[in-house]
Amino acid sequence: MIFFILILASAKVCYSDFKYRKISNNSALIIGILSIIISIQNGNFSYSSIKTSIIILVVGFLLTKIKILGSGDIKLISAFSLAIYDNMLIPLFIMIGFFGGVQVSIEFLYSTIKGQTKKFTNGIPYGITISISSLLTIYLSIVL
Repeated sequence: MIFFILILASAKVCYSDFKYRKISNNSALIIGILSIIISIQNGNFSYSSIKTSIIILVVGFLLTKIKILGSGDIKLISAFSLAIYDNMLIPLFIMIGFFGGVQVSIEFLYSTIKGQTKKFTNGIPYGITISISSLLTIYLSIVL
C-alpha cells in the first residue's frame, strides 16, 4: 500500500517536473518519508541508509553548483535512496543514465522535428527518469 502511495507521489513529481521543471521540497520530503516507511517495513533502514542519502545530497550539491544537475533532482535521488539497498545503488545510477539517455534522445528528436533551433532551453525534466528508475529499483529491492 505504501509503495502504491509512493507511485502516486512520484507521478505528481513527474508531472510537476515535466510541466514546470520544478520539484518541490514538499514532494521530496513526502517521498523521503514514504521511502523511510518502506525501508523500515523491509528491514532495510539503517545508519547506512541515512549516510548514503547525505552523501548523495553533498555530492549532488556540488553537481548543482557546476550546473550538471538541478537541486530538485538531487533532493529526489536522496529521498528515494532511503528505500534502496546499498547494493542496488549502482544499478540505480546505471538505470538513471540509460533511461536519461533515452529521454534526452526522444526530446532531441521531438525538438528537431518541431524545427526548434535551441534545444533543451528549459532543461530536461530528469525527475521523470529518476522516479521511474528509483521505483523500479525499490520494487526490485522489495521482491529480491
